[in-house]
Amino acid sequence: MIDLELLYVFGVCVFPGILRTAVPDMDRETQDQYLVVLQAKDMGGHLGGLSGTTTVTVRLSDVNDNPPRFTQIFRNNLGPSSSSPVVE
Repeated sequence: MIDLELLYVFGVCVFPGILRTAVPDMDRETQDQYLVVLQAKDMGGHLGGLSGTTTVTVRLSDVNDNPPRFTQIFRNNLGPSSSSPVVE
């Protein structure tokens, strides 16, 4: 089965055979790994030609593109009678 989404995400330069991303904004938080099946055929894919396939695993690294978000508000009320911050 062909994953049609991958046709728009990756491209192959036939010569010299480089796999490239076709979209500039791949997001690791959305999908961190792609499995791309590549097939090469000789004789233009005609009868009698040989072919071979391989699977390339593409793993995305993370870029710090999301600002931190705090689930609680912290106040620093350290004084002479207090030894720890107050959490609201």
